[in-house]
Amino acid sequence: MAWLHLFAADDPPGTSAVWGRLWPEAAQVLSDMGVPRAWAMTTESWMVQLLLQSGFENVGCVVAYGVRPYPSPRIGEVDAGISAMQEADLREVGELDRAAFSPPWQLDPDALGENRRRSDLAVVLRRESRIAGYLTAVRTSVGVHLSRIAVHPRHQGRGAGRRLLAYLLDFFHRQGAPIVTVNTQTENLRSQRLYREMGFSPIGGSFPVFRAQTAPIRR
Repeated sequence: MAWLHLFAADDPPGTSAVWGRLWPEAAQVLSDMGVPRAWAMTTESWMVQLLLQSGFENVGCVVAYGVRPYPSPRIGEVDAGISAMQEADLREVGELDRAAFSPPWQLDPDALGENRRRSDLAVVLRRESRIAGYLTAVRTSVGVHLSRIAVHPRHQGRGAGRRLLAYLLDFFHRQGAPIVTVNTQTENLRSQRLYREMGFSPIGGSFPVFRAQTAPIRR
């Protein structure tokens, strides 16, 4: 699968004319590469219309949460088993990511490596010498964004996610960050429940998610 990361057009000829030339060609290239699905997210109404007119369908929404960082009263206990993510960890982190997420939310090895390099915080939580979960976060213009958190299914419901979040909130509280934000899918009720339990609350609206098949285009 592939994500549509950017579309821009000058006026004239305008968004509709340019999209009408570019997207069919892009869909054909993706199809020739063996990529059957394309995904997109946007908050712009004009882009929503272009996507719907091109065969994309709305398949869900992403919601944003935020919290002011705060110190962990048990940071020594939270710290246990948490360490900086190393390049050597990426293979195991990738296996965990594929087990924890379904398409299109999985990251491939290249994307995981880039995510780690760009992060201001990238840590893993080990249990019994195996990586049970990981977390990455980046600084933004308004605070910190939790870009990724995942717990292996066999460790879910056992406090791993809470420990990673407690570590994150304590870490950036000590650095004076004003807010930590995170995005999650509306259908991911488990993650939303965890964020609320850790003090996060919804901020702003939702962001629709779209999907289209990249079937061969008849010429």
